[in-house]
Amino acid sequence: MKKTSILIISDATIFGGAENGLYLLIKFLDRKKFDITLACTDSYRINVLLEKIKDSNLKIVRFPAAKHREFDIKTSYKLAKIIYQSNPDIIYVNFIHHYYCKPVMFAIFPFLRKFKVVAAEQLIPDEDESQIIFFKRFLNHLWIHIIDKFIKTYIVVSDQNKETFIKNFNIMDKKINVIKNSIEIKEFSKDNVFRNEMHFSKKDKIMVTVARLNIQKGHIYLIKAIKQLVKKYKDVKFIFVGDGEIESYLREKVAEYSLDRSIFFLGFRSDIDSILNSSDVFILPSLFEGLPFSLLEAMNHSLPIVSTNVDGNAEVITNNYNGYLVNIKSVSALYNAISKLIDNYDIDGLKLGQNGFDRLKKDFNIRENIRKFEELFIAL
Repeated sequence: MKKTSILIISDATIFGGAENGLYLLIKFLDRKKFDITLACTDSYRINVLLEKIKDSNLKIVRFPAAKHREFDIKTSYKLAKIIYQSNPDIIYVNFIHHYYCKPVMFAIFPFLRKFKVVAAEQLIPDEDESQIIFFKRFLNHLWIHIIDKFIKTYIVVSDQNKETFIKNFNIMDKKINVIKNSIEIKEFSKDNVFRNEMHFSKKDKIMVTVARLNIQKGHIYLIKAIKQLVKKYKDVKFIFVGDGEIESYLREKVAEYSLDRSIFFLGFRSDIDSILNSSDVFILPSLFEGLPFSLLEAMNHSLPIVSTNVDGNAEVITNNYNGYLVNIKSVSALYNAISKLIDNYDIDGLKLGQNGFDRLKKDFNIRENIRKFEELFIAL
């Protein structure tokens, strides 16, 4: 049987949640059925992805990362050339959102009638939260309605993202497939490797947040909650894993609030499992989400979770079952939820963590996820 050839395109310049999902897709797709080529940017930060898939037996081609999100002729030309030479059966575009990948779509545009295009969208913020000015919003809507005529199907990562996509852009329901993010589940035993690295004592409670340091992730509200928490709890350490454009601002706030001994910025780390393995609680104060891999990874380590009640998060966390859901931008809600976990950790915290691991095995197993991808690709 002839293999289906798939050209996977990623315009990412960092390794984040969307790229982790891409890694898992590449790793587990059946190579007896699919012949895969990956086209990715020349950003050095994507080398993390390339290192993870180095033994995956696929062709890798690279194109210049776009310097401008709206238009970059060099990126579009190079990528168009790759598409022409690859001549795939399916083009699979893996990106955060339509808004941010116009150079990629300009490259695909000449081939839209020739190839079957699948657009995988990791994040679809409600426009009330996206802070897009009216004129730019109008242009984005016009752009999406033009290319929608040629896109065969969309993949979104949560039920709520699908509803938002339909509401914002009036895309036909039947064109949108929900394939929720999932991970390769592993068994871990708690250890103190990271705790010892940081010179934390055994009695310290370690609260970890793994997320890009940008406005979307809501760190500033957590920092304000921590300012109040440290007045009551002296043996609690907060770990921020990740980097991003507002890191300097967040560090300034930590210094202003005299939290240098309570909040620790680790930057980008590749040893997330080691960090989670020594941690006690996972916190994600995002303003909007797709369906975060970070929550699934925390559940794989049986961590109780405090997260905001937004798209995606609420499809992973059930309040009082495997974590606590709080309102966005609510410093008091974060304070109360974290306090509750600290005060009742040995009973409620451990139970919430075990419930999370049980839910992960039931609802977010990568094998079921890959089966849905394969069925979709074959049916095109």
